Amino acid sequence: MRTYLTGISGARLREHYASGAWESTTLLDIVLRRAAQAPHAPAVRDASHSLDNAEYLHAVTCAAGLLSARGVGAGDAVLLQLRNSAAYAIAQVAVAALGAALVPVKTSMLAREMAAVADRVGARTAVIATEFADRRRDLSGRGLLVLTDDDLHAAPADVAATVWRPEDSPADADEPLNLMFSSGTTGVPKGIINTTNTQLSCVRALIDELPLGACDSWLVVPPMAHNAGWLYSFMPALLSGASSVFQERFDARRTLELLTEHSIRCVFLTPTHAVDVLAAIKDGAAAPESLQRVVIGGAATPGELKAALRTQLGAGIVSMYGSTENQGATFVRPGDDPARADSTVGRPCPGMSVAVLAPDRHTAAPAGEIGEIATRGPGNFAGYYDDQAATDAAMNRDGWFLTGDLGILDEDGFLRVTGRHKELIIRGGMNITPEDVERALADHPALERVAAVGIADERLGEVVCAVVVADGKVTLSSLTEHLRAGGVGTHLWPEALLQVAEFPLTDIGKVQRGRLRELANEAVKHNALERAAYRQVPQ
Repeated sequence: MRTYLTGISGARLREHYASGAWESTTLLDIVLRRAAQAPHAPAVRDASHSLDNAEYLHAVTCAAGLLSARGVGAGDAVLLQLRNSAAYAIAQVAVAALGAALVPVKTSMLAREMAAVADRVGARTAVIATEFADRRRDLSGRGLLVLTDDDLHAAPADVAATVWRPEDSPADADEPLNLMFSSGTTGVPKGIINTTNTQLSCVRALIDELPLGACDSWLVVPPMAHNAGWLYSFMPALLSGASSVFQERFDARRTLELLTEHSIRCVFLTPTHAVDVLAAIKDGAAAPESLQRVVIGGAATPGELKAALRTQLGAGIVSMYGSTENQGATFVRPGDDPARADSTVGRPCPGMSVAVLAPDRHTAAPAGEIGEIATRGPGNFAGYYDDQAATDAAMNRDGWFLTGDLGILDEDGFLRVTGRHKELIIRGGMNITPEDVERALADHPALERVAAVGIADERLGEVVCAVVVADGKVTLSSLTEHLRAGGVGTHLWPEALLQVAEFPLTDIGKVQRGRLRELANEAVKHNALERAAYRQVPQ
């Protein structure tokens, strides 16, 4: 995988190590340290399993032995499709300890899509949930070695610790830790490479600001296949010595119960999770008394939602801004003025620089004016998988990552996000690339043209609307049945349909996607779209 480290130079390594932003510490080092310092302190817990630090280290060691015995080694890629669980925490560290890169995939992805990911990255191994028996069968039939979460939990009994020892680990904090694809796999989405250092530099800064430690527990609510669950729910607990409590599937009432049962003091919520939690309290669910901080991000968060969280939960709000390419580039500090916290996404993470650029994407926009948000520093990703051109295009000549988002920096360095250039659809905190939806529908026999755009949604932020030109009338159910028959996971299913006579085009014949988005959102106001019932928040 080192061939694909397209964004890390020797100069960048020296700079960030010299500043202290990067360290040689690996995930396995963190687990080893926890086991040595507090072997009997709780580490990870889900509905069926509870492991202390020593047990967690043993489970990681045996899982690494299980994977190593089956041929997984340094430089390999391993697909992971599990629900939030202790098994996920075991697999993540075990894969990293072998020097392999984890490729997390959504639980909604079906076997055909997972096989496409495996082919793309050359993965020969997948770890999936036991409940996905049909996917295990299909993937095995395609030549992949497939293990399950049950296999991981059985590893201590089946694999002697002598098969693989922690001291044999080739893990390197500057090699690929994970490879997250920007959306589905019906086309050629970008694979975002991060190392241990690019990911943890911002998390270390966050936990330094929060009054939490080894006696605390973090509740993991967002899916671990997303940075919200992995990086900003699980990793703060792992780094600080705290324990992680995993909620397998999101249910707002159960979230509130778990917060109370485990005296949780800090939790990460996406805006959609937050809306549902507040609705559950309104419907009579008890608010937790222990909660001190709610970290919120993953999508645009209205100021009134932050204020309602503060009032209803009695917790401080830590709003964040970032992406898989730049982690948590900014965040609100606990001591910041609440009014500032509600209207902005905070100040740059220590070590990170944030700029708002003029239309030339190189010079700074005048103070107080809207421009494109750009970031530079230790949290920026390592590059796009096997795509030097895309990596270079994402950076300007001075090494700033061009986020495609629009914002304003105030005189004190607080960032306010105002919109975005890029067409990414963010549904409930989950990124969906329009082109993936379009490619999945391209062979529908009744469609002459199709475009996917995001439309505003009060609960989910955005949902996918398919705008189509068709031969005769089509229905939303005909689109989703076509996707189901094609083995396309529900994460790419549109939830609204707008049929038009023709697409607006530019002078050179390109589709005016922005105009289509305007038409779809205008149709929302007039109740002129065919709409589907809401599915669950992405798991």
